Amino acid sequence: MFTQIKTNDLDLVYGGINTMAFISGGEALEITAIPFLYRDYNHMRKALLSDKFAPALEEAQKKTGLKILNITGDTAPRGLTSNKKIAVPADFKGVKIRTAASDTVVRTMQKLGALPQQIALADLWMALKTSVVDAQENGAITVENNSFFEVQKFYMKTDYIRDIECFYISPSLYAKLSAEDQKVLLYASEEAGALVTKLTQEQLGSVYSRLEDAGMTVVMEPELRLDLFRIELDGLFNDWDGSKWPKGMLEAFAQM
Repeated sequence: MFTQIKTNDLDLVYGGINTMAFISGGEALEITAIPFLYRDYNHMRKALLSDKFAPALEEAQKKTGLKILNITGDTAPRGLTSNKKIAVPADFKGVKIRTAASDTVVRTMQKLGALPQQIALADLWMALKTSVVDAQENGAITVENNSFFEVQKFYMKTDYIRDIECFYISPSLYAKLSAEDQKVLLYASEEAGALVTKLTQEQLGSVYSRLEDAGMTVVMEPELRLDLFRIELDGLFNDWDGSKWPKGMLEAFAQM
């Protein structure tokens, strides 16, 4: 989709900000997928729209040739499904897990002792059914929409990585708009993002009970020892602080 924006085959795209880190020039956006960094949607949005992050975001837009109109719209945080209960870091050892094609996610899973693999989402149900992989780390809404409850016994509510939706717009189109039209478009995107957030949070309010009704066991704190996961992953991305994004950004985000 990013290529189509840059070639003007698409004018506007609505999608997660995590994926911008996958393309050359967008490496600073890896900070959007750091495990347990963001407390909730409001915290994440505040951090990414802050003056502290603005220079890094502007530089990433220049390097990628993309224009972000607005960062707005909650998404389901990532969790974990498996056919065995995973409650502490040691439970990950040797687990073949399908992950996003993200350096952040792969490094996280390797640190926990899992064996990350990339499989297309369209092929994931069968890969889980046939034990090509043992687990996957999408959020609860994706689990429900793709019927992963049919082939996985446990959902672990880790909420370990968050994402946030963005309106990406063709830079050339945006430059042609009058200041008034840019203002109107920004207002419309804000309204749309607020609606997406409302609908997403409504879904999250009931999806876990629906997964249980479908036969899954949903594992949450305190049985799920997120405190131990945080300890295990503490400092894992310190070497990126000052290389992929400006030095001190991790701590600044954590303190916001």
